[in-house]
Parts: sequence; structure tokens; C-alpha cells
Amino acid sequence: MKQMKKWHLGYTLQLAVLFLMCTGMAACSDDETSDNLYSVGFETLQSDNTEFMAEMKEIETIFYGELGITDSSFRLNGDQAECDAQVKAACERAATRLNQRQWSFDFTYSVSNVLTEQVIYEYKYQVPSETPDSSL
Repeated sequence: MKQMKKWHLGYTLQLAVLFLMCTGMAACSDDETSDNLYSVGFETLQSDNTEFMAEMKEIETIFYGELGITDSSFRLNGDQAECDAQVKAACERAATRLNQRQWSFDFTYSVSNVLTEQVIYEYKYQVPSETPDSSL
């Protein structure tokens, strides 16, 4: 019975180590890996509306959710090009969600690779201008 418990414990530990190794390698790539640092946030914004703060939080929440982050800077381990592509794809999903709404202010939200100083994705929104009524 003791031998069975030792075997079971050893087998469980081996599985745990294998799991940790696999998840650690499931970064952006199995090739040359590096630490990629990203920064997200509003680059510009313009509003006459006092309600824009709640909308800013909502926009941020959409980007954070699609990127799977909780802070304005985050790291991805892996090949830079593959990680950048992964970030861009997540931002495109966020943009699809953002395009389903009209926002009350003009803004630019961007995601950059801090180490390469490249903008990976930039989302610009302008409030649609009201066309004057020509019948007056």
C-alpha cells in the first residue's frame, strides 16, 4: 500500500511538472523567445461631454478583456513578430466590439511594443458630425 502511494505521488508530481513545462512553453512561439513589453492606453481624447469618463472605462475594459490583461502595461514571452501579431489580433477583436457603438468623444487608443517603440495597433474614433438641416 505504501508503495502504491509513493508511485501515485511520484506520478502526480511528474504530471504537474509536465503541465508547468507545457504551459510555460505555450507562449507566442517555441522558437527564440524574448520578453516583449507592451503599453496600452488613450493617446488623444477630446470631449465636451461630462459622461466621457464612464465611456473611457468601458473602452479600456473592452481592450483589456480582449488582450487578457488587467494593467496598462503587460509582458508576453516569445518571438516578437508572433507576439505582436497576437496583440494586433486581440486589438482587432476589440475594435469590432467598439464599432458596434457610438461614443460621445473623439479619441485614439493605441497599443505599443515598448522595447521596439512600434505602435502595434491604433484605434481612432471621431464622433460623427451632424449635418445641418438645409430646410431651415
